[in-house]
Amino acid sequence: MINFIPGKIVKTFITKTGKTAIIRYPEWTDLDQMVLFINKLSLEDTFITFSGETITHDGEMYYLTEMMKSMELGNAVYLACFVDEKLVGTATVLRDLQSRKRSYHVGIFGITIAKDFREIGIGETLSRSLIEETKKQIPNIKILTLNVFEPNTRARSLYKKLGFTQYALLPKGVYFKEDYVDEIKMFLPL
Repeated sequence: MINFIPGKIVKTFITKTGKTAIIRYPEWTDLDQMVLFINKLSLEDTFITFSGETITHDGEMYYLTEMMKSMELGNAVYLACFVDEKLVGTATVLRDLQSRKRSYHVGIFGITIAKDFREIGIGETLSRSLIEETKKQIPNIKILTLNVFEPNTRARSLYKKLGFTQYALLPKGVYFKEDYVDEIKMFLPL
């Protein structure tokens, strides 16, 4: 049953540092924080697809518009995590629409956490919340997939803890920090 409501709180929890964190669906008032969040991550040049690009307000507005449409259609889930009303993490599952109906049962999983909020339980709690919401919000999803850079041992450890299993490795599949590194592909049956 599709029940996407902008701003709806999915979970409230206490981080390992004692801070209250709120996981919820996005709403339009989050747009400015979303722009700051993704641009800070992009400049960090961490284990995400952005590596120094600047995302404009209009670009992020387009992204949020498309995400909200996809959620309304039951093809996506986007969750945001806030600590002290500051956006500190985002997670998405997007139905794989590339092969039309042949891949509708597959969801593509992604997560990002702000640098100062890593290793305090947000990634795991946000991921688990996303998986549960995906089961409720995206009809007929049977498998989640993700790609992870081989040097990102922290993320790989989390994904294994969540039940993801490696199914492929693309040698030197990602350009990262002036080098080519392996890209690991993982899946989770739902």
